[in-house]
Amino acid sequence: MSVLLRRRTKRYDRVAAALNLFDSVVPGAASACARLALRNERLPLRCDAVTPLAFGAGDTVFQLRGDGEPVACKVERRSLGRPTSDLFALARWRADAFQQILQDYAEVRDVFPSARFLVAHGPMFGVRAVVTIQTFVAGPWRDILRDVDTEEIRGLVAHRPRLRAQITGFLRRTIAAWERGEWIVDLGSDNLVLAGEGDTARLVYLDVEMKEVRSLRGSVRETMYETLVERMRAVLNSLAAPPGYEPLTIPAPTS
Repeated sequence: MSVLLRRRTKRYDRVAAALNLFDSVVPGAASACARLALRNERLPLRCDAVTPLAFGAGDTVFQLRGDGEPVACKVERRSLGRPTSDLFALARWRADAFQQILQDYAEVRDVFPSARFLVAHGPMFGVRAVVTIQTFVAGPWRDILRDVDTEEIRGLVAHRPRLRAQITGFLRRTIAAWERGEWIVDLGSDNLVLAGEGDTARLVYLDVEMKEVRSLRGSVRETMYETLVERMRAVLNSLAAPPGYEPLTIPAPTS
């Protein structure tokens, strides 16, 4: 709110702040505004169609279609219209953070679609911003921690060693990061997904963000992360069990 009220606030900073404020008051309002604000005249690559895909806490995501394969374009809203030096610093920070993710998850690097971090005129208002161009991953997508039960995961990996290695490697590394208080991937909804169906399903991390565990401890999101980490442990324990294994159920004592 203070950004909106300050007299010296730049016009595009006001727009970005207003979008975030509107969405907190009327969920979905910012997404609707984003559709009205689309511009494709000054994008960093040839584009015939711009389609809004998602509106997250920090980024608005679009699909760009041109002559080749479609790509995902993520615009960091807080960067809209900021000075060029700030934009380059933020783009470098995001690129460095993504490289750190790839190093931390080296054994399952193929879970992460390739991404480039640019300072460019994005599709939102045609304004300069930090833009991420990412390989587009076709759906359907399902959040593996929220929408796919353990038995289905066991069935999917039963004869697919690479998918098993992806899931177990990703979950082990994420659990370790949480327990050690290190940086952790953002576990927001629909970030870690099974893309495709049946034999074509693969594990994909669609976001490019990391969160500092220290900042999550004591925050409103700590409970969510604790719940998801426990879910990861349960999936790992299940995948380590032999086929046909069922945990022993101990009946409650009778009075």
